[in-house]
Amino acid sequence: MTPPPNRNDLDRAKLKGGGVKTLNILGSTGSIGLNTLQVARENPGLFRVTGLAAGSKSDILEQQIREFSPEAVYLADEKAALDISKLFDMNLMIFIWLE
Repeated sequence: MTPPPNRNDLDRAKLKGGGVKTLNILGSTGSIGLNTLQVARENPGLFRVTGLAAGSKSDILEQQIREFSPEAVYLADEKAALDISKLFDMNLMIFIWLE
């Protein structure tokens, strides 16, 4: 298992000029997703969040959408997806799981 990047690794990546990396965060409202978004938040020149996915925590996801302006979000809960769709314009693609 590869260890998470440390501050020196991120600083070296900035110096290399590798451009902005796009991120799609699965489980963005869980602990790992929240930590990943914190890294993206602290390194806006390195990362752009283009997609978020969550189960049903639409309140947390709403805050994340407002902060990171992703192109697409996925919710496993249909009601939560409907709630989110009422808050944001048509530029945001919203996906749900249909059985």
